[in-house]
Amino acid sequence: MFKFLSRLRPSQGNGIINGNNKKNDYDPQCDMSKEEIEWRCAQAEKVRQRMPQVEHQLRNELGKMRYYFLGDPSALKCWDLHMDNVHRAFSEKLPDSLSSPRYTPE
Repeated sequence: MFKFLSRLRPSQGNGIINGNNKKNDYDPQCDMSKEEIEWRCAQAEKVRQRMPQVEHQLRNELGKMRYYFLGDPSALKCWDLHMDNVHRAFSEKLPDSLSSPRYTPE
């Protein structure tokens, strides 16, 4: 949560503008409405809770494709590398992208 909120608020001196670390704490200096911050925090929490399921499903789907490369060791090696890259990208970037400003309510 702090990682997400730190992107919303610029740091000043003590790291957090208002000096505390309460969940869904509103800071008027961040140029967002309180509703938008609350929505982003709720969205980030929802995404964080579902990520283990998503990663498991992704790993299963990528594993199904591995079958087609079993006859060619070099292609299998490339596929395994691609599979690891896709999995890493999903686990590192997906939570932030689903909580990004593109998905804010209007």
